[in-house]
Amino acid sequence: MQALPSRTDPPHPPVSPRAWTPPFELARDLAEIAEVLETVETALAFHHFSTQDLFAVRLALDETLRNAIVHGNRLDASKRVWVYCRINSQGLEDLITDEGKGFDFATLLDPTAAEAPDEVRGCGLLLMRYYMDEVLFQPPGNTVRLIKRRTPFSKVIAGSVGVG
Repeated sequence: MQALPSRTDPPHPPVSPRAWTPPFELARDLAEIAEVLETVETALAFHHFSTQDLFAVRLALDETLRNAIVHGNRLDASKRVWVYCRINSQGLEDLITDEGKGFDFATLLDPTAAEAPDEVRGCGLLLMRYYMDEVLFQPPGNTVRLIKRRTPFSKVIAGSVGVG
């Protein structure tokens, strides 16, 4: 991923910046997502996250980054997406911010509801919520926090863990 000049300074996470990785900065090139995913997956493997946890994080983070670039920034090359990560043996926390206007996350329709229209949006958000332990949106809706707690090894060995 090449270094891009920032239009603005990246937003800082709400706690000490030293606890977070330096931010990844993405433009509109969806191919940049792969580098973020590989870096995060390597760190999770280092901390002995299960295969199921790796799958869950990769899927949810990929969806979040695509949403930020496509829906948040509307593929505008002058806008950026910043990704901060905090990973340790207990879990992962990602903070993703785009330069879009945000959205009212409280008014999204449930894409699985019987009354949902045929062209309902929000399937990606449904996946994010299913695979992560917490998905928290911050007003005005252009920042999301993803939290995944590492599945204890004893549950993985016992086979009592699913991907969700």
